[in-house]
Amino acid sequence: MIKALKADPDNMELILELHRFLIRKIVSEEKRIKRLKRIKSRFTRIKKGGRLTKDDSIKIKGLLNMIEPRLKARRVMIYTWKFFGDGIANIYQPTCNLKHLYYDSNYNVKEDAGFISGKEGFKNEWKIFRMGLDKKVPVILSDITNVIRHGDVCAMGWSDPVPIEVKKTKHANPGGRVNRQLRDLKKLALFYGNDYAPNFRNGFDAYRVAKKGRDVAYYNEINLVIRNALEDGYSSMEVERGLTYFCSRITRGGDVDVNVVNYLESVCGLNNSVMVHELTPEEDWGVAYPFTLSLENECLVAFIQNEISILILTNLEEVRREFFKHGVFAKFIMDGQSAIQISLDENDLMKGAYRIGEQYFNREVIGFNSVKAFVESSCVLLKELPEFKVKDADFIERAISFDEALMEEWKNAKDVLIDARLEIFNTKES
Repeated sequence: MIKALKADPDNMELILELHRFLIRKIVSEEKRIKRLKRIKSRFTRIKKGGRLTKDDSIKIKGLLNMIEPRLKARRVMIYTWKFFGDGIANIYQPTCNLKHLYYDSNYNVKEDAGFISGKEGFKNEWKIFRMGLDKKVPVILSDITNVIRHGDVCAMGWSDPVPIEVKKTKHANPGGRVNRQLRDLKKLALFYGNDYAPNFRNGFDAYRVAKKGRDVAYYNEINLVIRNALEDGYSSMEVERGLTYFCSRITRGGDVDVNVVNYLESVCGLNNSVMVHELTPEEDWGVAYPFTLSLENECLVAFIQNEISILILTNLEEVRREFFKHGVFAKFIMDGQSAIQISLDENDLMKGAYRIGEQYFNREVIGFNSVKAFVESSCVLLKELPEFKVKDADFIERAISFDEALMEEWKNAKDVLIDARLEIFNTKES
């Protein structure tokens, strides 16, 4: 169904059919979770009663230990189904637009809305959802996605997503929670509308600029690597210089094939500049392009069912060389927030410099995108910085103190790859 909708995004009936299917699956898992929690609560009360024999206490403890992995498995199934909801959202909106619906005002991942089953306002949300489809507007319920965490219903048919908060009654004096929801939606609307928001998140001014350059993705290549691995046990492909996709079949016992390990070592070598992403169908996929759209047929099923292991190997020294080809210097920060610091002159950052976030860089890599195209786009944006015109008259004054505070840190930033090489060299010398 998700493949059919990608081919025919104007098919409102298919959006409706997908929603009904996903809601049934998600609600079914929610009911299992509630049932397991009731059983867990009952056994816990019996155990705390203190009137059990030693053997009975051991048995109940064993049963309680069995419940927890079952609860985890049910939760995994819920966000696995929601990855198909993320697929619907990404058919209509790019990841760079959807990411703003994933975070709260402090740039932390926003908590999801909880269970669909028993949700008081769900009927009203469904009415708004159906109203949008009747008007031929692609609409999605936030509850069937992992990525949309603002609003209850989201209209997807325009250049930007439109999250809508649905309330049973109009609040004359909305409380703290409702006020916060409305305030967040207003901020998002202003940001989407103006491509700018002062003190948007974490107190920083946010500007939205168009992505430059070409989009290159290796969906055919990763699907081919997976199919070959399913047939031969393991497979790899260097899709571009310094970017390698590797896949191996997972044995029933979870044992690692020695041949696979040796092969992987031959691909990686002993190069400490190779960054490895291990892909799993888990919630921390975040706002990357969903695998429910990039992987196809038996490849998608094998990935969801953990029958295969996928690794993406990125040689960061190759990434550095690619930046240098465009006359740009790159430092690899990798401090949990920033991935790469790029500049036009490494000795004078005032000529133009900015930092690429780790989340953004990781999102590009695990979305099976070209690193080379990512570098080209980043270089174009850096070179256009001097022409960038700010919209807030007070921004310059704030930026001066901001620059003074951080310029020294940026100037003396350590490159983790160079530091690692120096440490290895010094160890060998000693």
